[in-house]
Amino acid sequence: MHMSTTARNCLVAFEIAFCLWPLSAHSRVWLVRNDGTGDVPTIQAAIDSAAAGDTITLAKGIFSVDSMIMCLTKNDLLITSEAGPESTSLSFSGASAFMNLVSCSGLSIEGILFKNALGSALSVSMSSQIAVSDCRFFNNGHYYGKYALMFEWCDGIDVRNSVLGGNAGGVMFYEEDRNILIYNNTFLGNTSIEINLNGVMNCSISNSIVSGSNYGISGIAANLTIACNDVYNNSENYTITGFPDPTGLNGNISVDPQFCSIDPVAYDNYNLQGDSPCAPGNHPSGYACGLIGGEPVGCGTTGTEKTNWSKVKQVFK
Repeated sequence: MHMSTTARNCLVAFEIAFCLWPLSAHSRVWLVRNDGTGDVPTIQAAIDSAAAGDTITLAKGIFSVDSMIMCLTKNDLLITSEAGPESTSLSFSGASAFMNLVSCSGLSIEGILFKNALGSALSVSMSSQIAVSDCRFFNNGHYYGKYALMFEWCDGIDVRNSVLGGNAGGVMFYEEDRNILIYNNTFLGNTSIEINLNGVMNCSISNSIVSGSNYGISGIAANLTIACNDVYNNSENYTITGFPDPTGLNGNISVDPQFCSIDPVAYDNYNLQGDSPCAPGNHPSGYACGLIGGEPVGCGTTGTEKTNWSKVKQVFK
């Protein structure tokens, strides 16, 4: 089965719009190491020194951050890591420790783990053409009850191939945010709301797992497309004003995603079992959705069988 023509056209239109963002040739690479021995001593120094088209690369390791990292009126920068979020992280401590992007354009953040912020780990405001990809957000926002990732007054937001797990809230989009693409992400166990749409315009949410929260996808949005998502096991899966529950339409399902780990957040393993309904080709209704979620298949079928205490004791003899 295939999603409706209207939904497919909306998704294609969103993809074309984001592909047409102006791209700059990245001219200089600023290497930052957590011991201060890189091209500049800190991430803040790299941002301050970088010009449009530059790349800031974080080496492997944990970067301890105890104050705000500010990116103000910077354009066309790539902030990335050498080896992905499994090996490179920003660990925040202190009331004002987070990354703050203000009045920026054409910024991409890739391959970084954001963790332990008391409030939001990454806040973006009054900016345009912002991309967050291949990132992870863990254990953020619990002290102040904030979302791990927040956008406000932004135009052109692309969040994809990322995992947000175990935060106070997942991602929040404030009023005036518009032209939003949320694609191939996993939102799991974020306590309050996984995806909060607070009066946004032109938003597409697709191919994402949204599970284990009080509210899955919630809010108010004009021109909203929801397709090929698995929204499952939230107290309320959908609470979108004027938008009926789309489960069963356009590839949207509500079933156990079947992760490899019994507790993906605790063990930091969001890979899918080979027989997961979110794996490519396994859609329960035959929709051609491809991968649903932020991580691919990482294990075979994990079977279970009934047992009793006598059988368990035999295992340890």
